[in-house]
Amino acid sequence: MEKLFYDVSIYQVKVITSMITFIEIVTHPARIGNQELVEQYRTYFTRSSQITLLPIDLSIANEAIALRTQYTLKTPDAIQLGTAIAYSATYIITNDRQWKQLAHQNVLLVDEM
Repeated sequence: MEKLFYDVSIYQVKVITSMITFIEIVTHPARIGNQELVEQYRTYFTRSSQITLLPIDLSIANEAIALRTQYTLKTPDAIQLGTAIAYSATYIITNDRQWKQLAHQNVLLVDEM
């Protein structure tokens, strides 16, 4: 994950993501009691000029519904992908290899970067 954050910073990449990403990234350090890392992530996600955390709105919900209808996606995955579609993301970066099967999206795996 650190390499991804570094690349975003160095290459001035604009990142959009849903709150699902924030929840997923912060949960592990919170669970093990690493409050310092929790605060670092919170600061990074809320103060970075390169990252926009998006709430779930109706357009994202409608995309997520369409995705869940077409594929057997769990709701958080559908929200993530729905966010990318609703906001016309150029790429989707994930650790989930199954997302590569979604032909209508440009999916990049973190370990391929």
